[in-house]
Amino acid sequence: MDNELEKNQVQPQETEENKENALYDEIDKRIQKQFENYLKTNEQLDNANKLVEAKLKQIQDLENTFKQREQELLNKIATLEQNQQFVNIHQEKPVVEDANSHFLKFFN
Repeated sequence: MDNELEKNQVQPQETEENKENALYDEIDKRIQKQFENYLKTNEQLDNANKLVEAKLKQIQDLENTFKQREQELLNKIATLEQNQQFVNIHQEKPVVEDANSHFLKFFN
């Protein structure tokens, strides 16, 4: 009979421990799941950050290309302006009096 009493007393304590262990296991599973979600989110953020950095690099490369092209065009414009000035200077015909014009002036 004493054995039965001991069994009855031990059983509720074991049941309580089992419940407690099950609760701790559940908490541990939830923490593990949250940690896995954190790792996934962190990985997604890292990937997104890498994409943003790649796009920023593309934008910077395009900006540099644009600046180079702009400078090339400005240089071409300057060259064209110089050429136009050169052409304008050489298109102006100097007034040269030829021998006939002197002769005609003499008779006028």
